[in-house]
Amino acid sequence: MRHHPALLAAPLLAMLWLEGDLIASPPAVQPARIQPGAAFTALELPVLRPGELQLSTIKLGASAGRPLVICYFVIGDSLSEDVFLDVQKLAGGSARGKVEILGAAKLMGGTDVAKAAGRLSEMGASVPVIIEGGLTLATSLGLASVPAITLVDAGGVLRIAEAKSLRQTVAQGLTMSRAIQDAAQGKPVPTVARLPRYFPANELVGERSPDFSLQQFQGKEKVKLSELLDRNGRDKKITALYFWHPNCAQCKKVMPGIVVGANNYRKWIDVLSIAEIKDEDEARNCEDTVRGHGIPFPVLLDEGKQVTNRFKVISTPTMLFIRPDGVVDSVYTRADISYTAIFANRISSILKVEAGQARAGS
Repeated sequence: MRHHPALLAAPLLAMLWLEGDLIASPPAVQPARIQPGAAFTALELPVLRPGELQLSTIKLGASAGRPLVICYFVIGDSLSEDVFLDVQKLAGGSARGKVEILGAAKLMGGTDVAKAAGRLSEMGASVPVIIEGGLTLATSLGLASVPAITLVDAGGVLRIAEAKSLRQTVAQGLTMSRAIQDAAQGKPVPTVARLPRYFPANELVGERSPDFSLQQFQGKEKVKLSELLDRNGRDKKITALYFWHPNCAQCKKVMPGIVVGANNYRKWIDVLSIAEIKDEDEARNCEDTVRGHGIPFPVLLDEGKQVTNRFKVISTPTMLFIRPDGVVDSVYTRADISYTAIFANRISSILKVEAGQARAGS
């Protein structure tokens, strides 16, 4: 499985993974990790305040007096930026004045303070954003990936450390958004020691698919999703989007099943595959994969992961099925299942065509 923007904190070495590039950045002093249920450790951190171009200092401590919400994101990564903007809306919404909202980001990839300030201004950031040269805050919170939303209650106790979305369920019947609203109203919030893996792409289920236009890997022709969805709407066909990467071993593991499914059920399903390819080695790897597996469907190039982020895909392999009416039906993120069987299942569920009939009709 290949992961997209993630921030990892290790005991002796803090590492940042963004778009496949691993950058080592050991902090001068490694802070102790704050466990959920423990008091939030006092920290003094550099911050960019709205409209300012120079860093100032913010002090975070155990005696907050009101709940604290911090959203850690990567500047320049649209998926995590969008989550930050969602969290920021709370500052002007129902939690206004009742919760302290902060962003947090690490400078990387040639981004300096001036560039960070410019990007935050473009985004419309209206709350202070902690800017880390090292990973003091991230390490203190034990963050493993971004985006990451943290909730500290009014008593200064860390309750939830690494939610990926306000819509994520963090406890039975409780979303992250609801937990923050409860904290703002002075209601108790449960301590969540560890959240299960969350895949934001599932948030698209039941919604109309975003559109895109991408160039094919082999050839200059572009594919526009909305045109295919219009055609498949008339023909009563399913559209499947397969997000993968040439260097992802799990993607290659499931590829044979996807190829068989695409060939067997081509009358009922059109498959598009989407990959980010950054260099010649990855291009050669992609060519070898296409040739070696006899891939019958288009491979589309997603420069800068713009479409990947639009579909909220955080790891590969990820497969989305879109109904003939253009609405996302389902999302699959596992590599230990038969995608040939999944194809048959989706045809039966969406089109009411049984597997034998579907294959015979192909």
